[in-house]
Amino acid sequence: MTTEPSLPSPPLFDLFWEEHRKKIFPTLGIVFFLVLLTGSLLFLRRSHRIAAESLLSQSTDIAGWQKVITTYPHSGAAANATLLIAAAQRQSHDIAASNNSYTQFLAKFPHHPLAISAMIGKALNDDLAGHPDQALDELQQASIAYSKSYGAPFALWMRARILARIGKSEDAKKTIQMISTQYPDSFVNSMLLRQGMGR
Repeated sequence: MTTEPSLPSPPLFDLFWEEHRKKIFPTLGIVFFLVLLTGSLLFLRRSHRIAAESLLSQSTDIAGWQKVITTYPHSGAAANATLLIAAAQRQSHDIAASNNSYTQFLAKFPHHPLAISAMIGKALNDDLAGHPDQALDELQQASIAYSKSYGAPFALWMRARILARIGKSEDAKKTIQMISTQYPDSFVNSMLLRQGMGR
Protein backbone atom coordinates (compact mmCIF):
# COMPACT_ATOMS: atom_id res chain seq x y z
CA MET A 1 0.00 0.00 0.00
CA THR A 2 1.54 3.28 -1.14
CA THR A 3 1.00 6.48 0.76
CA GLU A 4 0.74 9.79 -1.02
CA PRO A 5 3.47 12.21 -0.14
CA SER A 6 2.20 15.00 2.12
CA LEU A 7 2.41 18.42 0.57
CA PRO A 8 3.55 21.25 2.79
CA SER A 9 0.80 23.78 3.46
CA PRO A 10 1.46 27.21 1.99
CA PRO A 11 2.69 29.84 4.44
CA LEU A 12 -0.01 31.85 6.13
CA PHE A 13 1.23 35.08 4.56
CA ASP A 14 0.92 33.62 1.06
CA LEU A 15 -2.66 32.61 1.75
CA PHE A 16 -3.49 36.04 3.11
CA TRP A 17 -1.80 37.70 0.12
CA GLU A 18 -3.69 35.61 -2.42
CA GLU A 19 -6.98 36.33 -0.78
CA HIS A 20 -6.54 40.06 -0.13
CA ARG A 21 -4.02 41.44 -2.62
CA LYS A 22 -6.70 43.10 -4.75
CA LYS A 23 -7.77 45.09 -1.67
CA ILE A 24 -4.29 45.84 -0.35
CA PHE A 25 -2.96 47.81 -3.34
CA PRO A 26 -5.84 50.31 -3.45
CA THR A 27 -5.66 50.72 0.35
CA LEU A 28 -1.92 51.36 0.23
CA GLY A 29 -2.50 53.85 -2.59
CA ILE A 30 -5.09 55.73 -0.52
CA VAL A 31 -2.81 55.77 2.54
CA PHE A 32 0.12 57.04 0.46
CA PHE A 33 -2.07 59.74 -1.09
CA LEU A 34 -3.31 60.89 2.34
CA VAL A 35 0.24 61.02 3.72
CA LEU A 36 1.39 63.00 0.68
CA LEU A 37 -1.59 65.35 0.93
CA THR A 38 -1.06 65.95 4.66
CA GLY A 39 2.64 66.60 4.16
CA SER A 40 1.93 69.02 1.32
CA LEU A 41 -0.65 70.92 3.36
CA LEU A 42 1.71 71.21 6.34
CA PHE A 43 4.49 72.42 4.06
CA LEU A 44 2.22 74.98 2.40
CA ARG A 45 0.91 76.21 5.74
CA ARG A 46 4.45 76.63 7.06
CA SER A 47 5.56 78.42 3.88
CA HIS A 48 2.50 80.66 4.08
CA ARG A 49 3.25 81.54 7.72
CA ILE A 50 6.91 82.29 6.99
CA ALA A 51 6.01 84.49 4.00
CA ALA A 52 3.41 86.39 6.06
CA GLU A 53 5.85 86.96 8.92
CA SER A 54 8.55 88.06 6.49
CA LEU A 55 6.22 90.60 4.87
CA LEU A 56 5.19 91.89 8.31
CA SER A 57 8.82 92.31 9.41
CA GLN A 58 9.50 94.40 6.29
CA SER A 59 6.45 96.64 6.86
CA THR A 60 6.87 99.89 8.74
CA ASP A 61 3.67 101.82 8.11
CA ILE A 62 -0.09 101.45 7.71
CA ALA A 63 0.16 100.78 3.96
CA GLY A 64 2.64 97.95 4.53
CA TRP A 65 0.60 96.42 7.34
CA GLN A 66 -2.53 96.65 5.23
CA LYS A 67 -0.71 94.71 2.51
CA VAL A 68 -0.01 91.93 5.03
CA ILE A 69 -3.72 91.79 5.92
CA THR A 70 -4.79 91.77 2.26
CA THR A 71 -2.24 89.15 1.17
CA TYR A 72 -2.47 86.83 4.20
CA PRO A 73 -5.86 87.67 5.76
CA HIS A 74 -6.14 84.72 8.18
CA SER A 75 -2.54 84.60 9.36
CA GLY A 76 -1.08 85.49 12.74
CA ALA A 77 0.88 88.18 10.92
CA ALA A 78 -2.41 89.73 9.75
CA ALA A 79 -3.63 89.80 13.35
CA ASN A 80 -0.45 91.57 14.46
CA ALA A 81 -0.66 93.97 11.51
CA THR A 82 -4.23 94.91 12.49
CA LEU A 83 -3.11 95.78 16.02
CA LEU A 84 -0.20 97.82 14.66
CA ILE A 85 -2.59 99.74 12.39
CA ALA A 86 -4.97 100.43 15.29
CA ALA A 87 -2.11 101.71 17.47
CA ALA A 88 -0.77 103.92 14.66
CA GLN A 89 -4.24 105.34 14.05
CA ARG A 90 -4.62 106.20 17.74
CA GLN A 91 -1.18 107.81 17.72
CA SER A 92 -2.27 110.02 14.82
CA HIS A 93 -5.44 110.91 16.80
CA ASP A 94 -7.80 109.08 14.42
CA ILE A 95 -9.75 107.46 17.26
CA ALA A 96 -12.72 106.35 15.13
CA ALA A 97 -10.47 104.53 12.66
CA SER A 98 -8.48 102.98 15.51
CA ASN A 99 -11.66 101.71 17.16
CA ASN A 100 -12.77 100.31 13.84
CA SER A 101 -9.46 98.42 13.46
CA TYR A 102 -9.77 97.01 16.98
CA THR A 103 -13.34 95.94 16.25
CA GLN A 104 -12.23 94.21 13.04
CA PHE A 105 -9.51 92.41 14.99
CA LEU A 106 -11.97 91.16 17.62
CA ALA A 107 -14.44 90.00 14.95
CA LYS A 108 -11.78 88.14 12.99
CA PHE A 109 -9.50 86.87 15.77
CA PRO A 110 -11.65 86.52 18.93
CA HIS A 111 -9.51 83.68 20.32
CA HIS A 112 -6.14 85.23 19.51
CA PRO A 113 -3.80 85.56 22.54
CA LEU A 114 -3.73 89.33 21.97
CA ALA A 115 -7.52 89.75 21.76
CA ILE A 116 -7.59 91.37 25.19
CA SER A 117 -5.12 93.97 23.88
CA ALA A 118 -7.70 94.99 21.30
CA MET A 119 -10.37 95.39 23.99
CA ILE A 120 -7.98 97.44 26.15
CA GLY A 121 -7.05 99.50 23.10
CA LYS A 122 -10.70 100.30 22.43
CA ALA A 123 -11.16 101.29 26.07
CA LEU A 124 -8.12 103.60 25.96
CA ASN A 125 -9.51 105.18 22.80
CA ASP A 126 -12.89 105.80 24.41
CA ASP A 127 -11.22 107.29 27.47
CA LEU A 128 -9.13 109.59 25.22
CA ALA A 129 -12.31 110.59 23.38
CA GLY A 130 -13.88 111.70 26.66
CA HIS A 131 -16.06 108.64 27.33
CA PRO A 132 -14.69 107.23 30.62
CA ASP A 133 -17.87 105.34 31.49
CA GLN A 134 -17.72 103.46 28.19
CA ALA A 135 -14.02 102.77 28.77
CA LEU A 136 -14.79 101.40 32.26
CA ASP A 137 -17.40 99.02 30.82
CA GLU A 138 -15.01 97.80 28.14
CA LEU A 139 -12.20 97.21 30.63
CA GLN A 140 -14.59 95.28 32.88
CA GLN A 141 -15.70 93.16 29.91
CA ALA A 142 -12.08 92.55 28.93
CA SER A 143 -11.13 91.37 32.42
CA ILE A 144 -14.10 88.97 32.47
CA ALA A 145 -13.94 87.69 28.89
CA TYR A 146 -10.20 87.02 29.10
CA SER A 147 -9.84 86.40 32.83
CA LYS A 148 -7.02 83.86 32.29
CA SER A 149 -5.08 86.21 30.02
CA TYR A 150 -1.89 88.07 30.91
CA GLY A 151 -3.84 91.28 30.18
CA ALA A 152 -6.69 90.79 32.67
CA PRO A 153 -4.88 92.37 35.65
CA PHE A 154 -3.68 95.17 33.37
CA ALA A 155 -7.30 95.84 32.29
CA LEU A 156 -8.31 96.03 35.96
CA TRP A 157 -5.42 98.36 36.72
CA MET A 158 -6.44 100.67 33.87
CA ARG A 159 -9.98 100.54 35.24
CA ALA A 160 -8.77 101.51 38.73
CA ARG A 161 -6.84 104.47 37.31
CA ILE A 162 -9.90 105.79 35.47
CA LEU A 163 -12.10 105.29 38.54
CA ALA A 164 -9.63 107.22 40.70
CA ARG A 165 -9.38 110.00 38.11
CA ILE A 166 -13.17 110.52 37.96
CA GLY A 167 -13.44 110.57 41.75
CA LYS A 168 -14.63 107.04 42.47
CA SER A 169 -11.79 106.24 44.87
CA GLU A 170 -13.64 103.50 46.78
CA ASP A 171 -14.36 101.61 43.55
CA ALA A 172 -10.73 102.11 42.54
CA LYS A 173 -9.54 100.58 45.85
CA LYS A 174 -11.87 97.60 45.39
CA THR A 175 -10.52 97.06 41.90
CA ILE A 176 -6.93 97.13 43.17
CA GLN A 177 -7.88 94.63 45.91
CA MET A 178 -9.38 92.44 43.19
CA ILE A 179 -6.03 92.44 41.37
CA SER A 180 -4.13 91.38 44.49
CA THR A 181 -6.70 88.65 45.25
CA GLN A 182 -7.23 87.21 41.79
CA TYR A 183 -3.79 87.86 40.27
CA PRO A 184 -1.29 87.77 43.16
CA ASP A 185 1.59 86.62 40.93
CA SER A 186 0.99 89.12 38.13
CA PHE A 187 3.39 91.86 37.11
CA VAL A 188 0.67 94.43 37.81
CA ASN A 189 0.26 93.22 41.40
CA SER A 190 4.05 93.28 41.92
CA MET A 191 4.10 96.85 40.64
CA LEU A 192 1.24 97.85 42.95
CA LEU A 193 2.97 96.26 45.93
CA ARG A 194 6.19 98.15 45.14
CA GLN A 195 4.17 101.36 45.07
CA GLY A 196 2.50 100.45 48.37
CA MET A 197 -0.94 100.16 46.75
CA GLY A 198 -1.52 96.38 46.89
CA ARG A 199 -3.33 94.61 49.71
